[in-house]
Amino acid sequence: QQVVAFGKASMKAFMEDEVAATRLSKAVSNLGLGFEDSRIKQFISDLEKASGVSDTDLRPAFQALLTTTGSVAKSQELLGTALNASAGSGESLTTVAQDLSNAYVGNLKGLKKYNLGLSQAELSTMSFEEITKRLNEQFAGQNQANLDTYAGKMSLLKVAFDNMQETIGKGLLDAFQILGDRKSTRLNSSHSQ
Repeated sequence: QQVVAFGKASMKAFMEDEVAATRLSKAVSNLGLGFEDSRIKQFISDLEKASGVSDTDLRPAFQALLTTTGSVAKSQELLGTALNASAGSGESLTTVAQDLSNAYVGNLKGLKKYNLGLSQAELSTMSFEEITKRLNEQFAGQNQANLDTYAGKMSLLKVAFDNMQETIGKGLLDAFQILGDRKSTRLNSSHSQ
């Protein structure tokens, strides 16, 4: 029963991962940046291994930044800021990325929760670059410091386990596909006789 449950969970994990990857690829393509797709996939994969944050969290955060900025390089830079701010503030990566996306277009309300020591009036007079500089100063190195903790080391192990489970899930789905194709071929050949 446990093996069957693990198999089902593995297939589900792979399918969810594939949907999230497809969603990001489509967003990249829709922005006219399809030529960047493989580089973005590699960036997310490398960042997942280095940060201990699952690609399941990295992809939507990166997508929020990319659809707002339209720049792969700027989105990668801001995702680094978001990782540190998330680790330092306790906010989810998706929340931080959305707050940065909103700030990029002038909506600064979400930045209050990061306790930057600035009034709303001070924040409203700052450029986006000044705001991200302030965030980077306040939360510099937080994600790396988190990785040095026991919880951080466990998050790296969880990422590795999740990736292994997704690989197993893909293998199981591929095997079922092959078996289904063979059975279908045999049924079709027996009906034609």
